[in-house]
Amino acid sequence: MLSDAKCPITPNMTKNERKTDAMQSEAAKLAMDIEAPVSSLSPVQRLPVEILGIIFTFATPPTINPLTKNALVDLCLVCQVWHRAMQLAPHIWASIALGVLPSGRRYIYENLISWFSRSGDYPKRLEFYAYQGDGVKQSICMAAARGVGVCLCCRGSTCMIQEDDTVLRLLTGGPVLQHFTFFGLQACYHRWIEAMQPRDQSLKPRPWDTLRSFELSLESRHRATDLWDHSLPTFRLLPPLVDFLHLEPISLSCLPDTGIRLDIPPSTLGRLTSLTLECNWNISHTFASLQLCRNLEILILDYSSGVRSPSVQEHRVLLPSLHTLRYNNGPWASMSVLQSLNTPVLQELQVSGGTPPSAKEFHNFLTQSRCTQTLQRLQLFSAHTFPMGDAFGSLISNLPSLSQLTFINWVITDNFLMKSQDRPATARGAEGGRPFSRLQHMQLVNTTQQWRIDLPPIHRIFKERGHSAYPCLLTFVNKAEVQAGNAPKTYSPTQEPGYEEMRSSLKGLGVFMRVLADS
Repeated sequence: MLSDAKCPITPNMTKNERKTDAMQSEAAKLAMDIEAPVSSLSPVQRLPVEILGIIFTFATPPTINPLTKNALVDLCLVCQVWHRAMQLAPHIWASIALGVLPSGRRYIYENLISWFSRSGDYPKRLEFYAYQGDGVKQSICMAAARGVGVCLCCRGSTCMIQEDDTVLRLLTGGPVLQHFTFFGLQACYHRWIEAMQPRDQSLKPRPWDTLRSFELSLESRHRATDLWDHSLPTFRLLPPLVDFLHLEPISLSCLPDTGIRLDIPPSTLGRLTSLTLECNWNISHTFASLQLCRNLEILILDYSSGVRSPSVQEHRVLLPSLHTLRYNNGPWASMSVLQSLNTPVLQELQVSGGTPPSAKEFHNFLTQSRCTQTLQRLQLFSAHTFPMGDAFGSLISNLPSLSQLTFINWVITDNFLMKSQDRPATARGAEGGRPFSRLQHMQLVNTTQQWRIDLPPIHRIFKERGHSAYPCLLTFVNKAEVQAGNAPKTYSPTQEPGYEEMRSSLKGLGVFMRVLADS
């Protein structure tokens, strides 16, 4: 029997005895290794730390705040391997969200610098919430800091900059930042800008001066003393090198025309490649600014606060580089705003609203914007179930470059697609007039309780399409429960008669169906 104790070596031991003793010691050591915890041989223990870092990315929020940082720190304390994996995932440490701390508490500047340093050269993001809006981003504001409050200047008292200048120091002397979000009152924002000016030109640029992405959300408290101050040049006080700009300038739904102008410097507008506007001011101010956005590639217009769209502008705005356009007009889904835009290289279009736009409006936009040949991705959203007829079908099905199509609460009906022999020549696309000739993904999404899939019209679309060089994925996504009649509580297209037959038939045409649960 092998012993785990090493036999003593004596002068009288022969060479063979010494060799035997060494072998026994080695065998004892191997026996101990065999008895080591079996968990060390599990697949999890053998995962590369780089893969663990990717997994931890999904286990942690994209932006860390004082309420969520403990969860991240706990992952680092599990074991040395997990700690190393977290250190090798710089993006986990690259985004911080802060809020106003209660009176008497301050952020520790050195701790924030140390946190950011773990992200290495990865682009860094900083978000600051100085005011809890009336429902607007309130959950974000509340999560920005434990015991988060509001800037005292919201109550007509001392601004938080005089109480805690830590965030201001990060913008003037901290690490290089790619993005900064400021959510607060107009007066508070101006105090921040005044505190950063002027800058000594002989010194190196500050993080504020090199920001490439900026989100400015200025809230009003709906009181006469808190209304917008038109004498302040708010939108002229933007980071000088910003390329991505997100403005939510005011939330005054009770005032239909605030008279606020987008007085952004022309040099800033000319440099922008991405612009997001969430507003309810006069839309003519928007067009005056868009005229100068010659390099704009992504435009997001969100008028969901309830402003009705104006009539089509006399002079169309040319956006020669725009490839992505997302438009939300809230309860009134007029496309009159879009009909004032000329987007000749548009590739992605998303339109949403309470009521879908008319087929005529949609047709006018496609033709007058000259994007019929370039449009590749289209998403149409309706807040309520909307049946589509042949007017929309003839427009959408023959877009020659369309590869991805998403209908949210839009229902394909029997007359969505005319038969090929009945379709006029002007409504036929490429490849012999076959519909959706280049479509690679069609997604039908439901968010209402009144929607059901009618399979035959969908089946006929792909039968008319026939065999194509482009295989297509047909996805059904149900995000709501159906409670009508005796229908199952959770509806699925697989419950419809003929689903399996249709699935088999479409597979032969290169169309593959899948059903996704609520996501």
